[in-house]
Amino acid sequence: MRLLLFAGLFASGAMAASVPISEAVSECPVVGGQPICQYRNGYMLRFDRMIDRVVRVYGPDGRFRLNLPIYLPGATVTWAYDVAVDSDGSFVAGAGGGSGDMRQVSQLGLVMFDSNGAQTGVIDTKRFWPSHVTIAADHSIWVLGQQGETKDATDYMVVRKYSRSGELIGSYLPRSTFPAGLAPGSSSVPPTIMAAGDRIAVVAFSGMNGTLLELIEMDSNGNLLGRMRSDKQRVQFYALTSDGAFYGGTNNLLLRFDVAKGVTHEVQGPSKEYCLAGVDGVNLVFRTHTKDEQLKTAVFAQPGLD
Repeated sequence: MRLLLFAGLFASGAMAASVPISEAVSECPVVGGQPICQYRNGYMLRFDRMIDRVVRVYGPDGRFRLNLPIYLPGATVTWAYDVAVDSDGSFVAGAGGGSGDMRQVSQLGLVMFDSNGAQTGVIDTKRFWPSHVTIAADHSIWVLGQQGETKDATDYMVVRKYSRSGELIGSYLPRSTFPAGLAPGSSSVPPTIMAAGDRIAVVAFSGMNGTLLELIEMDSNGNLLGRMRSDKQRVQFYALTSDGAFYGGTNNLLLRFDVAKGVTHEVQGPSKEYCLAGVDGVNLVFRTHTKDEQLKTAVFAQPGLD
């Protein structure tokens, strides 16, 4: 069994992590009881399966940019499970749809948009739910999801890789390599998939309840680099930097994972009002609020390790 270790808080990196490199106030609304704004590659996105079925996009300058109304052929109602932003400003939404709400799913797919928000195509994922989506540097689309309730749902690949043109390039991580329990790529959080540099990182359910998780790293060809347990951690959000550093955190907690070695380090993040939101290249992005309760993002250098 791999050993889970916690490194002590470092001293030299604390000063560097206390001063933001840059900050931006976003117009993405913060409303209690409604979907939170999701940080993706410099943008803030607001979407939800029940309340806000149109994806609302706020640009890197914090201002409202555009709406992404999603259309799936054969569905009268559609919604986004996840949305990824490519380096050229285009978007890919993992979407579902049907004749009613999320209990009546009949259509699933990846919906493509250009940088102006015009829908440009749909990749039919059949009975595979595209619950979590990310885009690699080569513009390939990586999806973490689950198979629909069919006879062939007992074993399937939980990660799929697609080209921009819609070709299924590869499938990885058999469901049978996970223990019985929740679907590893369920549309619930915290499962997610991230791409940065030459790495793909996956956070998946791995057991009978939502506190049992597994962290997985692959290279850009889908070759497995490591898997480790990460059970009962107080982590809500994850981030993968362009230099391959894998983080998880929430308010007042920041962890760095070495998946290949099965080691977790607790490191010093910024002050407790900041919560991990994503990455900006090699740097980490945190979210907080202004005094008048507007959403604010702040970019910080990565903390050091002892």
